[in-house]
Amino acid sequence: MKAAAPAFGQKGVGQGTATKSVLFITGHRLGDVVMSTAALAGLAKAWPQARFTVACGPAQAALFAHTPFVEAVLPFSKQPRKRHWLHLWQATRHTAWHGVVDLRSSLLPWFLKARHRHSLRGGRRGGLRIHQQLADLGLPLGILPAVHWSSGDGVAAAGLLPTLPPGEAWLGLGPTAGTENKVWPAPWMERFLRLLNQRSGAEGRLVWRPVLFHGPGQRERVLAAPLRALLPGALLFPCAEVALTTTAAALHRCGLYVGPDSGLMHLAAAAGTPTLGLFGPSCASQYAPQGLCAAALCAPGAEGAGLVSDITPEHAVEAALALLAQNSSPGGPLANHPW
Repeated sequence: MKAAAPAFGQKGVGQGTATKSVLFITGHRLGDVVMSTAALAGLAKAWPQARFTVACGPAQAALFAHTPFVEAVLPFSKQPRKRHWLHLWQATRHTAWHGVVDLRSSLLPWFLKARHRHSLRGGRRGGLRIHQQLADLGLPLGILPAVHWSSGDGVAAAGLLPTLPPGEAWLGLGPTAGTENKVWPAPWMERFLRLLNQRSGAEGRLVWRPVLFHGPGQRERVLAAPLRALLPGALLFPCAEVALTTTAAALHRCGLYVGPDSGLMHLAAAAGTPTLGLFGPSCASQYAPQGLCAAALCAPGAEGAGLVSDITPEHAVEAALALLAQNSSPGGPLANHPW
């Protein structure tokens, strides 16, 4: 299949003054949706006259509330026997789309009225998932995920995560993940914080104040409970009680985020926060966080087969300090970050 983006551009999506309606179909999980914002941003730049309708999972719909080139969001929930595709078709079949871009690799684009169609090539492939999407669309591989929030989100985030005194910064910690075997043990995370502050104090660097981020629901609360018990003084950010864009704005206020492969890890990186992702049973070669200042630290052994608990706090501290030193240097991408 030919790459869709050059074909779209050659046939006028980005030319002229008429607004073009494009349907962009992405995932149901937070991490997948955040990663797909790189492709969306690339398409918006390549096709400046396009206005996008985004179809995604209901929990992620709010992520696009302030994206300037998105005019509508269609939340759709996964249903038995893939009936969600029927419902999405019913919601979109009456529109004459200029283009339909489907990152879910379905056949839906060919059942809609559209001048141009593209469905991402399916199957397992090597390389970063973000790069796979960009390459399939004929877009530059250097485009990063991007999230947008309003000034109101910024004010709300500042109220919940206030500015600290000089010499101090918020350290975002992720105590949960999509599967339990991805979660870094709570004692490791508590020791990481102690070692990081010891090193920072000895070297005249920032003092780190922990704030915990985890998703909604009983399962997430149970997974986060061991770390909350070990860090009773840590701030717990109310992710379940605020908009997803407010959580992104709060992550942006952190000087560092450390956590396992998860949707919040990807959100932190996309928000511009220095992000260290910890990988055990998942593949950093496909899902490493992508942002202005992001890195992955992998468990020893074969990729995707390691134990995240084999990543020691000492190794994580070294990786975090190296990440901060590299990207906060004069002229670096984070030299003027608000912390």
